[in-house]
Amino acid sequence: MYSELKPLDDHGANTLSPQLETTEQALRAYVTFIQCNADAAFVGLGDGSVRVYALSDNGVVNENGVNESAVSEELNGGPWQNLDPSCAKVFSAGGLPLCAAVCPVTQRLLLGTDQSCLLEVSGGELRNKAQLAKGWVEHVAVSASGLSAYASNKTCYVLDGTRQLCQIPQSAGSISGLQFSADSKDLAIAGYGGIGIWRVAENKLLHELQYPGAHLNMRWSPDGRYLVTATPDKEIHCWDLSKKTSFRMRGYPAKIRSLCWSADGKHLAAAGADSVTVWPFVNGNPSGKPPYEFGYSFEGIVTEVAAHPSEPIIAAGYNNGTVLMGRYLKGEAIIARAASNDAVSALAWSGDGRQLFVGTQKGQLCRVALKNPNF
Repeated sequence: MYSELKPLDDHGANTLSPQLETTEQALRAYVTFIQCNADAAFVGLGDGSVRVYALSDNGVVNENGVNESAVSEELNGGPWQNLDPSCAKVFSAGGLPLCAAVCPVTQRLLLGTDQSCLLEVSGGELRNKAQLAKGWVEHVAVSASGLSAYASNKTCYVLDGTRQLCQIPQSAGSISGLQFSADSKDLAIAGYGGIGIWRVAENKLLHELQYPGAHLNMRWSPDGRYLVTATPDKEIHCWDLSKKTSFRMRGYPAKIRSLCWSADGKHLAAAGADSVTVWPFVNGNPSGKPPYEFGYSFEGIVTEVAAHPSEPIIAAGYNNGTVLMGRYLKGEAIIARAASNDAVSALAWSGDGRQLFVGTQKGQLCRVALKNPNF
């Protein structure tokens, strides 16, 4: 269906854009994750620390990582402009931070570590929310209603606050991904051989989606129709839940380490090639259709993608450190960060879409302020 990816002659991605303001800070440890709530950016590091930065210009963060004052309308000025370390609260996770998610109800950060615990930023501290006897907490998910789920090895645990609602064991291999449905009723659990969809309130398996091999980077479309995963075979596997069918998108030269749905939920962006590929789901599945493409970085492969929260814009980070922002419907892109021989390991947009945060394997933290989204 799609056998070869070719870079576009994209003249818009040759120079750093004057429409952006970029600042960086050397944290000197692998950036394992970046998550944003309404007013703060949370940065997990390979040295076992978690940093919390205020998004507004006064740098004040309250006990849950939420700014106590209104977010400034000005992009200029304020200590965050220079990524001043004094503006960040620094917590010790007591181990390697492996995964994280922000609860949309409480705005608190949940994170899992290699020390068998699920942690939460609460009361000005990083506190234990749940503790296991052994194992790494490698996956965490939150629902729109405030439920949380975390997984260690072959077992998933679902919480309502601190109360455990259910425990879901898996028989075939370790869990490789978790995601709640938009209505918070169901939980998708990815693992070796496919995905199981569970009705949380009943602790009941509703659907078993099978396909041989490992399934990584699972993403559920906002309308609930599609579940997609990346496979070790450098393919995207997609299940159409409404039609009970599945299909694949092939032709990637490298492993697909990141997937994301667009703000309108009708396009799927993927890493794994030297250009950013965005598959159209506008009128059903994209079988037989080529993806949109934008951007190109010499001898670079896309490692991370992140969708703007409201605009048809995708940010992409490369294994050579380049970061692009592109309007995929137009095939246009601008460079937000130049190549640095330091692979991008994390990307996250602020909730208002005016700031993009970039983390790298060597510990650079970059903030990109978008002056005008209509580039």
